[in-house]
Amino acid sequence: MLILLFLLVIPLGIVGWRLININRVNLQDVILELHIKQATSVAERVKSYMSNLKEKLKFIISVHREPPIDWTLTRRILKSMITSSEKFLTISTVNSDGRELTKVYQPSLEGKVKLESRKEDLTFIESKDTGELAISSIYYEGRTPRINLVYPYTKDIYLYIKADMTELLDTVKNSRIGKTGITYIVDNEGSIVMHPDIQLGVKSVSVKERPIVREVISRRLRGSKEYTDEDGNQIVGAYAPVAALDLGL
Repeated sequence: MLILLFLLVIPLGIVGWRLININRVNLQDVILELHIKQATSVAERVKSYMSNLKEKLKFIISVHREPPIDWTLTRRILKSMITSSEKFLTISTVNSDGRELTKVYQPSLEGKVKLESRKEDLTFIESKDTGELAISSIYYEGRTPRINLVYPYTKDIYLYIKADMTELLDTVKNSRIGKTGITYIVDNEGSIVMHPDIQLGVKSVSVKERPIVREVISRRLRGSKEYTDEDGNQIVGAYAPVAALDLGL
């Protein structure tokens, strides 16, 4: 999955009358560089967010990976992870058949959680096939973004984590410059994953025809671009990759 985060979709005409006498080419260069730096900064924050989740997961794995497993200790550690971070909504142990054996969860989910089958879950299947950490696409429950992580715990047991991505959504919503600049994330099909207008992410609205989206999907590198939008406005934007999720921001 590739997520692309675009920044500062700003009509060039609003830069301000005080800048009229500045060389246009130099001004545009400065604006584009500013956009690239901002996109890169947000990409690093996304990377840090995911790295934090992975480090907590690695801690669980490091306790013991070879049988016999002390399940009392394991459950205690999992509960500790849940209580120490609201990012983790549920953590379950899953056998090789995809059946959840145990599950710990946030207190707020009391009465709403049950053991489930992960047999058909694509993220579980990927982790089982590769023997490595697998991360799902970002998805929504209502208006709240989630992500699933699956990691082999022992030869026959996997950890299945459902994590809350609201903090990342808040980063996207708050990453602005000026009154018109916005940040949003799209996947490798050019559909919106996160946007200040949450419904655009919930509905996975496609913006693949936008020139800057086409460019970042094809290049997957840090960069910027000026273009004319569907309403005839002159737009400048920037993008940067998010390696932690194999995404672009």
